Amino acid sequence: MKPMPGTPSLLALGLCLGGATPASAETPALADFGHQSLRVNGQPALGQRRCLIVLIDVTNDANAVFAFHPAQYFANLVFNPLAPRDITFANPPLPGSVNGFLAENSGGRFAITRAVGAAHPDGFFGPLLLTAAERALITGGQDEAAEAKAALAAATRAGLVLADFDADGNGWVGAHELLLLVVVDNPGDNGKARGVDFRPEGSSVRFAGSYCAVTQQASFATLMHEMSHLLGTLDLYYGNPGGRPPDPRYYRGQSLVLNTATTLMGPTITVADNPSIYHLDPWHKLVFGWNEPRIVSMRTGGSFSLPAARTARADGPILLYDPWRGTNEFFLIEYRTRSRNRGAGGDSYDSNVAGQGLFLWHVQQAADHKLEIVDSPFDLTTDTNGLVVVDLPFGNWVEGPPNPAAGNAPTPNGFWTGGQTTFRLRWNDAPTWAGRSSSPAQIRVHPFTSLDDEVFIEVLTDAEIWVDFDYPGQPTSPETGDVSFPFNSLAEGVAQVGLGGRLSFKPGAQNPAPITLSKPMTLQAPLGPVRLGP
Repeated sequence: MKPMPGTPSLLALGLCLGGATPASAETPALADFGHQSLRVNGQPALGQRRCLIVLIDVTNDANAVFAFHPAQYFANLVFNPLAPRDITFANPPLPGSVNGFLAENSGGRFAITRAVGAAHPDGFFGPLLLTAAERALITGGQDEAAEAKAALAAATRAGLVLADFDADGNGWVGAHELLLLVVVDNPGDNGKARGVDFRPEGSSVRFAGSYCAVTQQASFATLMHEMSHLLGTLDLYYGNPGGRPPDPRYYRGQSLVLNTATTLMGPTITVADNPSIYHLDPWHKLVFGWNEPRIVSMRTGGSFSLPAARTARADGPILLYDPWRGTNEFFLIEYRTRSRNRGAGGDSYDSNVAGQGLFLWHVQQAADHKLEIVDSPFDLTTDTNGLVVVDLPFGNWVEGPPNPAAGNAPTPNGFWTGGQTTFRLRWNDAPTWAGRSSSPAQIRVHPFTSLDDEVFIEVLTDAEIWVDFDYPGQPTSPETGDVSFPFNSLAEGVAQVGLGGRLSFKPGAQNPAPITLSKPMTLQAPLGPVRLGP
């Protein structure tokens, strides 16, 4: 581990200050940014939730059914938190497990357990044969919930008592009570998550909620992506993943998909049995209640260490906001690395992340903490020469270093390395990068190696704090540091000015107690002379 970098002293006058934040500038709570706001039927993804796996034989071919993996493989893949993960091992792949991924991403705050019953003591059924009508329902492609209906019907015939999972006794079982994973015997990498409302014949209750279905050779990222939808996650890919709809988007003439290998909720379809995986983005972890980022004001900045996401530190990320702007738009800063952290024989569940460095997430959400539909942050076009699109369906993306070929707009899916300083962070308040207004902050990344468990950063600010010695101040007049509501003492101004910020004085005089300036700042008197001292 490297020592924390020091901050040089610029001016010494004797006494170090603490200072207090004025009441009007109090730091908001994590709940103001949406902490624990993502719930299913009112239940957060905390603690444990039961999961039932149903393997179904769609091909109706006894020789081909689940030829690639035996039934017990899937129970181990889902439930065993200690299943080995090693991306260098190819035959068979060692992807780890769903519970292993959840443990690392949630910091041990959420896990799934086997949905056991008399007919399914290990938490799974199958492979189960389907009736001709059930196979036709799936192969016909007309019913989006066909796999769930067929699986629930077949499992009920095999002894599933769905009512055993109706914990609140309301006559239906939802995803807050039971997660349903359906595995079909088709090869290749594919999956989906859909809603379903269905009562199997012979059942006294309905299954009403969501399920996910994957092929027996689904990649680990696809399996995790679809299962996470049962917890309420949102898709964060945009463009043309894998050559499929939606319509392609272009970044300066090149086809693009946003958030590739930066979050589990980006595009995941690759190749059969691919063990590659990467973490959820810090916004999803925030709204799940899986992390508690440190809240930092752009107007104060500071020096911070960022532990790697794979270390599962709940306070690892930094949440950077402007108190004069509010809590609906902010930045989440995290350090990501591919290096192993589970000994010589095990990889982390972030080992296939897009790169190793600082990831700068820009978040825009509504007052209810749902992601906004926003202007494209990268000047995307609908064709190689077309107009800028304005319909990004989610306000949660990564902003990498500036691309000179794109007017220095951020590089999509990019990350920042040691020794770099980010551009001045901009608000997403105009259709093009050039038109957006700047925040007062930028981030300096200290040098690091890919093996480091943490990196050090400085949040630099040029925010201006005003001092007026003749202003009455508290308790009769508010003090925020704005030009209209300045502080009335040197001590207050120094305490509140940010790392690299500006301390501006209105004309006047004061004989303050000696202080030491222990952070870089600019002192200025733009309106007339100021005297400090007798």
